[in-house]
Amino acid sequence: MSRLPISAIVVSKNEGALLEQCLSSIQFCEEIVLIDLQSTDDTLEIAGRLATECLTMEPVPLVEIIHEKYIPRLRHDWVLIIDPDEVCSTELQTELMRGFAAIQSSSGVGGVVVPHRFYFKAHLLLGTPCGGINAKILLANKRRFLFTSHVHQGRTLAAGFAFHKIEFTGRNFVHHYWMQSYSRLIEKHVRYLKNEGQARFNCGRRTWLAEILKSPFREFKFSFQTKAGWRDGFTGLILSFFWAWYQTMALIKLLHHQTTHQHRVKSSVIHAR
Repeated sequence: MSRLPISAIVVSKNEGALLEQCLSSIQFCEEIVLIDLQSTDDTLEIAGRLATECLTMEPVPLVEIIHEKYIPRLRHDWVLIIDPDEVCSTELQTELMRGFAAIQSSSGVGGVVVPHRFYFKAHLLLGTPCGGINAKILLANKRRFLFTSHVHQGRTLAAGFAFHKIEFTGRNFVHHYWMQSYSRLIEKHVRYLKNEGQARFNCGRRTWLAEILKSPFREFKFSFQTKAGWRDGFTGLILSFFWAWYQTMALIKLLHHQTTHQHRVKSSVIHAR
């Protein structure tokens, strides 16, 4: 297979069961860097066969921290960012290989957005905010993006650049084997919540008590009704309750962070007097 001047970065910890599919689906990239967070499974053996470089570092709470540190060091300007539980379909690989030359030659394109579909366990989600045909920033030009360590908000397209969007045609998408169990779902998002309030605050979000009180009802309706979570049956119901819980907890974390910030500002003003 001919390879494209693209650097791929994958961050993994004990994802050996899914990692081989992921790395096999991005072999069209000239550079594939696997960042291992001290895995105890067969991650390193798989990376030794399918990645061009494997680095080991201590675990960190957010993958965005690693992206911010390592992406500037990658060989190529165009970077493919994929999780170990994601797989590029054969059709998407073919489309990227055929169209990359035009993308690369365009001075106004900063990233490539591709179709993205989520699975919960073995179930392809049809509804909820994760269901249906979503969009993922798969390719980013590191000179035309700002990378930060903000949870869920770590990549921002620089001013003056636009996305090239690959339209969904049926099979040209990233399969995202998102969660394998309810326990994994809870563990992962509890970890995210530790940083969610500060990340939202740093991105300009603000909230108030009235919004928090309305949030559980509004977010459940959004997930189950507006985003058709009902199409996934019992799974959609549980995920809609979970969505409402997470979004509400994120607002509580945001309110706590902004209140703490206000107290610090007020205290510094008093001391300055």
